[in-house]
Amino acid sequence: GQVCLMRSDDLSFAVAVKGGHNDEFHNHNDLGSYVVLVDGKIVAGDPGGEVYTARTFSKHRYDSKVLSSYAHPVPVVDGQLQGTGRKFAAKIVRTDFTDAKDEIVFDLTAGYPVKTLKRLLRTFTFDRAAKRFTVRDEVEFSEPTAFAEAWIARDAKTLPKSLSSTGAWSTEPVYEKIENPGKADVHRHLWSVSKPVTSATFEVSYEK
Repeated sequence: GQVCLMRSDDLSFAVAVKGGHNDEFHNHNDLGSYVVLVDGKIVAGDPGGEVYTARTFSKHRYDSKVLSSYAHPVPVVDGQLQGTGRKFAAKIVRTDFTDAKDEIVFDLTAGYPVKTLKRLLRTFTFDRAAKRFTVRDEVEFSEPTAFAEAWIARDAKTLPKSLSSTGAWSTEPVYEKIENPGKADVHRHLWSVSKPVTSATFEVSYEK
């Protein structure tokens, strides 16, 4: 499952991140997803599940924005969401866990059915003292390709504390409220490159 939990010393700030593959038991297409908790409450990240229906366990399972990668805080590559199946998997590139800081790097390249995608690395950094969580993506393509980044929150006003990028990006994200009847609704903000790129970086940070 490639799940990692990272917590501040006083437990008031915590993050869970995951790699895995997209054919897990009760699978969601969520390679590279994460959850941010402040004082025990989820504020941003993974949308969680949906109320089960007949469709949930049918061939139309991933029509759901919640179960597909659409409502997860992961990239959109050339307009494509993550693929479904065991071959769509993350790889752990590097880990560095210390008393002060935790860092884990996932290779998400195999998660997207996009031929021009050469490399997509996602680095999670959890600074325990600063109570800061950072997500950094680095992408490379064989030819200019569209790329976008999603931020998911439980409140429409909850945005990253800081954002940085290389390349030309939209100055304002596209906002969408995603309703999840019987569960918590989530709020999606999507930043996109202003024109296709051969490489780009995107970084968001959240602090308690």
